[in-house]
Amino acid sequence: MLKQIGRNPLIAKGLDELGFDGCVAVDYKEALIMKENGCKLGHIGHLVQIPKHAMESLLKAKPEYITVYSYERIEQINEVCKKLNQKQKIVLRIVDDSDLYAGQVGGFSSDELIELVNKISKLDNIILGGLTVFPALLFNSEQNKIVPTNNMKAMNRAKKIMEQL
Repeated sequence: MLKQIGRNPLIAKGLDELGFDGCVAVDYKEALIMKENGCKLGHIGHLVQIPKHAMESLLKAKPEYITVYSYERIEQINEVCKKLNQKQKIVLRIVDDSDLYAGQVGGFSSDELIELVNKISKLDNIILGGLTVFPALLFNSEQNKIVPTNNMKAMNRAKKIMEQL
């Protein structure tokens, strides 16, 4: 998670050389910097979605996973992947009764997963790679421990639905 170490591409390249399997770039600007510096992209878009203008450039870097918050973004990824003749694994962000930080909105309700998965299955260049939430765990100062958020409850509901599918 390169944001934790100043989004430094030199450190990312060093970690690649040590055998790490790609960096996590939570926003697209960070992902572009890593791509421009030859760093392998493991997971991108977890906190900030890739804008349309940066989509092709980042997909050319063949990130292992991209977190998505909307079906519109999934369709955009599919179209660019069609053009590039490649497939892309995506991770769906789940947001039922979410504990979201201000400005960090977007995602899918577990109630819409069945319909969403059916729509995704019709896209030739998309591979459903998993589910995610943010934040999943937070420190509770009253309990003096890390506790699951409402997002974790949403993740568990979504996981059960996906297992049935």
